[in-house]
Amino acid sequence: ICDPLRTAQRITKRTFVAMLFICWFGAAFFTSPSLLSFSPQLVPSAIKRVGCPDDCIFSVDVTLHFFYGACPYFLTMLVITAMYARIYHVARTQARQIKAATTKVQSQGQQRVSNMRREHNATVTLGSIIGAFFLSWLPFYIIVLVFPFVADCDVEYEVATWMGYISSAV
Repeated sequence: ICDPLRTAQRITKRTFVAMLFICWFGAAFFTSPSLLSFSPQLVPSAIKRVGCPDDCIFSVDVTLHFFYGACPYFLTMLVITAMYARIYHVARTQARQIKAATTKVQSQGQQRVSNMRREHNATVTLGSIIGAFFLSWLPFYIIVLVFPFVADCDVEYEVATWMGYISSAV
């Protein structure tokens, strides 16, 4: 939407592979310290035992739990919102330009105008879907951040988890 004529030049196969590599290995690099934090020998002072009486108990580094609970959701939400705001702004500008041009050439650009209207509607729909997705996962991530500090929030955790699952399924 922002620069459609140069998309093929900018997004080459090499660029695509590099983006894929950064996404997968960046995520693995980001989460690997959390796997190491489950060992009480590595961080004995910051460990809290979490679990139910009949469940498997595991150790959680409270600082890492906060970091890994906040960053994936809130940082991603910030980046996606900024990107979507940019796309929405460009789409609105293009829609205004097309509307101004339609008064000059009414019959010639009729198909183009209807295409732009469809793209605008698709942009608004995408924004609504992204907003609903973020709102449905928000309770889960709030509970993830609070979980190490609250003794009993199992029901809330399950409800929030299923809200996110249902949102992802829809």
